[in-house]
Amino acid sequence: MVLPVGTNRYAERVRSSVLLLLTGTALLLAPSAQAQPAGCLTSPARLTDTYKGERLFSLCTADMQVRYSLTDRIPRLVAEVLTPAKLSGTVPREDNFRADDRLPLNARADINDYRGSGYDRGHLAPAADFKYSATAMDNSFLLSNIAPQEPTFNQQAWNGLEDATRACAKQTGSLTVLTGTLGKSGSLNGRNRVTIPSSFFKMWTDGNDYRLWVMPNIALGKLSGAQYGQYEVSIKDLQSFWPEFSVGLPLNASAPGKLCAGAIPLRRAQAPVQAQPAAAPRPAPVPTPKPAAQPAPAPRPRPATPAPAPSNVYYANCSAARAAGAAPLRRGQPGYRPAMDRDGDGVACE
Repeated sequence: MVLPVGTNRYAERVRSSVLLLLTGTALLLAPSAQAQPAGCLTSPARLTDTYKGERLFSLCTADMQVRYSLTDRIPRLVAEVLTPAKLSGTVPREDNFRADDRLPLNARADINDYRGSGYDRGHLAPAADFKYSATAMDNSFLLSNIAPQEPTFNQQAWNGLEDATRACAKQTGSLTVLTGTLGKSGSLNGRNRVTIPSSFFKMWTDGNDYRLWVMPNIALGKLSGAQYGQYEVSIKDLQSFWPEFSVGLPLNASAPGKLCAGAIPLRRAQAPVQAQPAAAPRPAPVPTPKPAAQPAPAPRPRPATPAPAPSNVYYANCSAARAAGAAPLRRGQPGYRPAMDRDGDGVACE
């Protein structure tokens, strides 16, 4: 059930919570994780139910399917289906991060786990994919769709891949997107509750072709399209990290395809190799005389030190900060105010 955007926001959230509880319970009791109850997203890809031997907890809404690790308290796999119509909405982002009540109490991540950790609450299915529905947007902030991401990686390299994903969906008309987490590099605040994944992956498929990237959860800055090629892998490559992973589609698991090469360039050039005539032998090298000594160049003038950023920057709210291109704001940056930092983790307007 997807509620119309124009409904009362409070009533919509209440109805949404009821739906989430019912669908989560139905999935837990279902004999097969693939037999989805009414109201769940239908994904062309089959979602893997185990991660390195651990049975994953299945959750769903009308807009995404989730496979969640009760041990690591993070999602291991999230599926969504993007279309141009879904990407044309204008619903605003509200940053309503919260625990998912459908999960067992002792297996839920909560806001306090992330507070002061230095990690962003990284979406697997990004909020920007759900601007067509207030309910879908709100559900994307459930912590069952969130895992710890290094801030630079989240806001730059990973964000660029999310932008390219939406561009591909507009090209193909319908794109199934699988996003997941791999490994463990530690836990938030050393509490051994919420796992910090070593890597994130994202897979695009139209049912006949696919592209797939595995990227380390480290401070990767902004990448050019071609630079993403060093992280592009095949399904078999991914299975070396997650042996049970499969999608149940007729895809070439040994090599990624050519899907949406305009959104991100292909990893390898596909030009045919042509036969070349035998090369003539190279002539013997001629010694090159050493150049005459040159006087040392005059020292370059030292560039002027830029003026410090103004300290009197003021944003009325997060919407104003985002409109100015300043969000997110970190403690100590011009414009940061504790009132804009809803969860007190030192980062406002996330």
